[in-house]
Amino acid sequence: VETDRFAPQPDRDALRAAWGVGPDDLLLVAGAHDNRERRKGGALLIEALRRVSEDGRFAALLPPGGRLVLAGFGRSALPAWPGLRTLAFGEVEEDEVLADILSAADLACIPSLEDNYPNIALDALACGTPCIATACGGLPEIVREGSSGVLAAEAEPEALAAALLRFVERHRGDA
Repeated sequence: VETDRFAPQPDRDALRAAWGVGPDDLLLVAGAHDNRERRKGGALLIEALRRVSEDGRFAALLPPGGRLVLAGFGRSALPAWPGLRTLAFGEVEEDEVLADILSAADLACIPSLEDNYPNIALDALACGTPCIATACGGLPEIVREGSSGVLAAEAEPEALAAALLRFVERHRGDA
């Protein structure tokens, strides 16, 4: 990890404000080279987010007026639905831009169905952003429950939804 580039950014609040993300919003970042690639788990993430959004479990844990904002990057945009606020950064070529996105986020999501040691988890952690991930490949060695993020028990929508709710309930706003 290039820690001269991937480090917490001092202008986090200004970045969020420039993107229309409020202090009570939960900014979740996710992406892959191509979000349509099945093994990267974009569809799993979207289904988990849909479940926690539609049944009100997520909104109940946020401060009044807070909302979920999904920031995506990669060749193809992550799917969305009416009412889900999204930011689409497209293909991110420069490390400095990715570091800004990761530093501004509250949580980086790695919903992989199969993976080794994805760099995005290491980059997010270097930026001071915890991760939510599935327990596949090397992710359990990178993402430690309660210290560097949360792990979904399975690569299933309800398990990922439960992990997201656990993060918001227990760790939202941790310094």
